[in-house]
Amino acid sequence: MVKDPGFATTRLIEARYKNSFKRAKTVRLLGGGGGQQPIVKGGAGVQPGLVITLDGPGSVIVADPLDRFIMYDAGLDDYQTTIPGAVALRRYVVEDIDNELDSEPPVDMLIIPGDVNGTYRLTILGEASGNCHLSVAARNAIQPTWSAEAAAGVTNGSLHMYTVNYQLESST
Repeated sequence: MVKDPGFATTRLIEARYKNSFKRAKTVRLLGGGGGQQPIVKGGAGVQPGLVITLDGPGSVIVADPLDRFIMYDAGLDDYQTTIPGAVALRRYVVEDIDNELDSEPPVDMLIIPGDVNGTYRLTILGEASGNCHLSVAARNAIQPTWSAEAAAGVTNGSLHMYTVNYQLESST
């Protein structure tokens, strides 16, 4: 079961909040490596790294500088990863807590720990005709340090490739 420390457990699965999380899922790391690292550390700030969101009819493939990856698996309808500590959410819905009838459109959200500096390769894989919006933000332990956005018209099977140069900045 997934427990978000910011919300009561039942809030994650209540349909009236339009959250696409409907069932408990097991999460496993593909390949070797250590256990999962927390994304939030004791309220002291967010773990440094990259936050990638994709809005539109597509999925995103990420390869880090060590050639580890996050990739969407259509057969499982979920993302798979070989990056330790990475979190990938398919069709995540950000709810409006002030108006439960209003919410943002679902997005794919990938959170990658920032312990590896270098060039990250991102590929949007089109799943249907339409427009995709890709957003990448880097964080230090306290706040966002930079962000970038790209838009692409996609069709089923089209590929749009980008690179992101990431360097962990000191939070002091």
